Amino acid sequence: AAAGSTDPRQAAVETFIKGYFSSWSNRDMEAYGDCFAQGSCVQYMAANKQIHFYGRDSFLDLQTKVHQQSRTRLRETPESIDIRFERDLARVVVHWKLVAGNRTEFGYDHFTLFENSDGWQILNLVFYSTPPAGN
Repeated sequence: AAAGSTDPRQAAVETFIKGYFSSWSNRDMEAYGDCFAQGSCVQYMAANKQIHFYGRDSFLDLQTKVHQQSRTRLRETPESIDIRFERDLARVVVHWKLVAGNRTEFGYDHFTLFENSDGWQILNLVFYSTPPAGN
């Protein structure tokens, strides 16, 4: 089922994704950490196409340090959310905007989510920034 479908899980996944971004932006690292399943994996693709791999805990530590070391408040918001369901999984592609003081950056998050007794959680996340407009 594509975004905009009548799948009853659609609203819950969209709420989860919005909560993911707001918890990070609000520096609520406990709530942010709860978005990730134990054993989840995160991959960051750098501009030079180098892939950085993280387990859940090392990624959460890194994100906590990013906030602690930032001189300005970091805010990341979803610009668009595309949700597709495959049996028990949700595949979500989010185009995001990150604002850090006078710097604005865009990119994509590719989530694989699953639902358990605690609700939706991230199994895998691949993310990257996109080049500035005109590049």
